[in-house]
Amino acid sequence: MLGVPRSISVAAIIDHQPAANAHAVANCTATALSINGTFATDTGWTLGGTWAIAGGVLARTEPAGENQAYHSASSTADIYHYATYTVANRTAGIVTFVTTNANWRGRNTNATFGEWFRMDATDTIVGFKSSTFAGDIDDFTVERFDATAQAAGSRDIIDWIAYSYDTAPTAGSGVLAIVKEDGSHLWSHFITAAGSGFVKFPIGKFADDGDGLGVVLTAGGAGVTGKLAVGMR
Repeated sequence: MLGVPRSISVAAIIDHQPAANAHAVANCTATALSINGTFATDTGWTLGGTWAIAGGVLARTEPAGENQAYHSASSTADIYHYATYTVANRTAGIVTFVTTNANWRGRNTNATFGEWFRMDATDTIVGFKSSTFAGDIDDFTVERFDATAQAAGSRDIIDWIAYSYDTAPTAGSGVLAIVKEDGSHLWSHFITAAGSGFVKFPIGKFADDGDGLGVVLTAGGAGVTGKLAVGMR
């Protein structure tokens, strides 16, 4: 059985048009992890090699050998997060966003990037590593998304999602995702180009009885805006 849909109209529209550098969210909340990503101080950071925090940035000069700069973080099993950071004043090499158990996409240009990534209970850090990078990291944030809770015996059902970006998201930064109450994700889709899209779920997307669902369209990079509309019941 599908369970009892919540008592709102079929295909009720939740519509958002975020400002630049903000996520569009429908029926969910973004919560930032405490990681001191403004780099006003070095509190909480472990800095290896030539990584240093000064002048409001995380900076690295180019030495031989690989090393990391990281901050403690915690998660529960199978929770997806979204990291945002700016690479600036790069003069050499590649820098890679890392967690305890994974290396994510390497970056070798100056830009604001986003990363949709999974953490579980054994991931205890977030940060950066490189053996070649020289440059700065700034404005580092990590967020998780939790759907609004649903009453026991009921559930949210998503019938369709419409979305658009006004300009192309920075590589890897554009993500459309359906999330559950516990922050785990039910469905996701990477978006690489400007323009609009429409996703129809013929029997609806739904989770367990009592589970709420939410939708997030990630910020997509510096200066990128977009729209999100969701048909729910």
